Amino acid sequence: MAEPDPKPASTVLAGPFAGAALSDARFIRADLAGADFTGAQLDGADFTGADLRGAKFPGADLSGAVLHGATLTAADLTGACLANADLRRADFSGACLANADLTGAVFDGACLAGANLTGADARSASFLRADLAKANLTNADVTGAALAGADLTDVDLTGTTGATIAVFHARNAIHWSTGKALQAIAQDRGLDDYTNEVEPVLEHARSQGVDATAPGTTQQPPSISWA
Repeated sequence: MAEPDPKPASTVLAGPFAGAALSDARFIRADLAGADFTGAQLDGADFTGADLRGAKFPGADLSGAVLHGATLTAADLTGACLANADLRRADFSGACLANADLTGAVFDGACLAGANLTGADARSASFLRADLAKANLTNADVTGAALAGADLTDVDLTGTTGATIAVFHARNAIHWSTGKALQAIAQDRGLDDYTNEVEPVLEHARSQGVDATAPGTTQQPPSISWA
């Protein structure tokens, strides 16, 4: 994905945008704080660097949209579709993405601290180096997500599908033995190797007081990308 083009000053825009057909629209560096895009068609729209603090996107279609570097603190994206969207370095701190479609979305370097992702579908999404501290992923699906370098401090993973130890500890440097297990899983060693090589490491981690389980699930960890 290309880096955003530099723009001069931001543009202040007013609505109404709710329910509007705005596919491929350009809102680069626009001031849209508090704007209401409820149910709007925004697939392919470009919000690079835009100010969307407190904006409302419930049920909006933002598939393939570009929000690179945008500010969405406390924004409401409940049930929105952000499939395959470019969300790199965007600020979603305190935002609500409950039940949102985040499949294939790219959150690399983004801030989701304290965000609500309850029930979100984040399969194959990329959260490389993202800040997910204190985020709520209850009942979310993160199967196949890329989480190298992500901060998952105090994340709520209750009932999260695909919440393997890779998600739970995300390369926390102090959990060395868990990190070794993550390496084996990430290299697709399969269930036999998991049983014979990884499980003993996990048992050692548990004996040292490290919670190396996937909360709310007893399933074998699926592969997860650490590229």
